[in-house]
Amino acid sequence: EFRRVLFRSWQSPRTISHIGIRTLNPEACAEFYVRMFDLTPANMPIAGAHGVTDGRMTIILLPWSIKDYADTATVGPGMEYIGFKVENLDQLKQDIEKVGEGNPLLTPSPVGRGDEGKGRLELLQRNSLGSWHIADPDGIFLDIVG
Repeated sequence: EFRRVLFRSWQSPRTISHIGIRTLNPEACAEFYVRMFDLTPANMPIAGAHGVTDGRMTIILLPWSIKDYADTATVGPGMEYIGFKVENLDQLKQDIEKVGEGNPLLTPSPVGRGDEGKGRLELLQRNSLGSWHIADPDGIFLDIVG
């Protein structure tokens, strides 16, 4: 009981706010999450996307199309990105730089380099909520809302 109370009272200025998942059928997947996990539909400003939320975090179900990968390596349906809401985007950038100075392995992977990278970044920018896009050291896209 103590752990649950402690967990509920703890708050961070940097939180996971949303996860983007590519799917062949966003509408059916949204209905699945609503019925199976009692999530609530959420309006999305992204064309063709359907959102579901528990009130704290949103799953954004993005349409998957082979046409989106015309100039890049094809990525199948699945997780597209993790979205974070931060208290201050400039502070996050400073923190990333400081951590990277201490351990270069903890710096974000480059996003948008070369023709393929530019194509993937453009797709990410069209299908996300954030204003800054980076990748974690393993290359998972991060959509940062500042």
